[in-house]
Amino acid sequence: MNRSLTQIAVAFGLVAATPLRATAAECAPSAKDTQLVAVRYAEAVDDIAKNGVATGIGKLQTLLRRYPWFTPAQLTIARTEDQRGAWMSAYIAYRRYLASQVHPDDLASIEERIEALVEKSKALGLFVEGERAAQRENWPRATQLMRQTLEEKPNFSPAYRLLGRALAAQGQFTAAAAALRRYLELDPLAPDREEIEPLIDEYERALLEVVP
Repeated sequence: MNRSLTQIAVAFGLVAATPLRATAAECAPSAKDTQLVAVRYAEAVDDIAKNGVATGIGKLQTLLRRYPWFTPAQLTIARTEDQRGAWMSAYIAYRRYLASQVHPDDLASIEERIEALVEKSKALGLFVEGERAAQRENWPRATQLMRQTLEEKPNFSPAYRLLGRALAAQGQFTAAAAALRRYLELDPLAPDREEIEPLIDEYERALLEVVP
C-alpha cells in the first residue's frame, strides 16, 4: 500500500493522529474491564455468526466507544463488512485498525485488501484521489473530488471530513462547518471528534467575524 495514504489519512481525519496504542498506554485496562470486554466481544461475534450482522456490528461499535484500545473489534468490523460487500465501511475500519497496534502478520494482507477495495469501488478511488489533492493543498480539486465521492456514496463520512477541511481552506466557513457536522453525525466512532468539534466552533466564529 502507498504509505502516503496512511499519512494523509491522519492529516485529514480518517484515523486518529494519536494511535489507539497511546490511549491504551494512558488508560491501561483493569482486569475487570478486560474480562467484561472479552464477554461482550464474544457476544458480538456470536451475533455475527448467527447472521445478526447489524446487531453484532452495533455491539462492536459500542464496545469501541467505551474501550477504544480493544482493536480486535475494529478488525472484526472490517472483515465482516468486507465479507458482506460493504466496502466503504470495511475501508474505514481497516484504515483505523492500521492506525492501532497491528499484528505484523496482519499488516501486509490488510494493506493489500485496502488496495483491492479502492480498485473495486469508484467512490473509494475518487476519495483517495481527493486525499492526494488535499496533500498537495489543491483545495478546489479536493472539493470537487469529495463532492463526486458523495454523489456515489452520500453517507461516506470521511468524505465530509475532508470536504469540510477543503472548504475551510477556501474561506467557505458555513459550508465547512456543515460538512464537519455531517461527518460527526454519520460516524459515532470518529477518532478525532474532540478535535473536530472545536474546529466547527472556530469556523462559525470566523464567519461571524467577517459579517459586517
